[in-house]
Amino acid sequence: MGVLAISSKQSVSLDTLVKELRVLEEQLRTIPKRIREIRRTLSDELGYNENRLTERLQEVLELVRMDLCNKEIGVRLSISERTVKFHVARLFVIYNVKNRKELMI
Repeated sequence: MGVLAISSKQSVSLDTLVKELRVLEEQLRTIPKRIREIRRTLSDELGYNENRLTERLQEVLELVRMDLCNKEIGVRLSISERTVKFHVARLFVIYNVKNRKELMI
């Protein structure tokens, strides 16, 4: 039925509206999870792995896995901290992870 369809009717009970809003809320909650699943599938199908990373991304990944912060990685590679952040963000997309801890696995 949908919340918009219900809310336009005068005779809808508050209980029905609340139930519809809960359904909508649950559907919205599942969207980010589904997007991650699709991205992971695409990454797998495209064959992203460490062998396909650029040399620079491999270097950054290795240093992230050594638990170095962006500033330390930048110093070691003679690049700016901002460039390190860009590379780390790219690794997040490639490996379909949300944080450095997941990238270290």
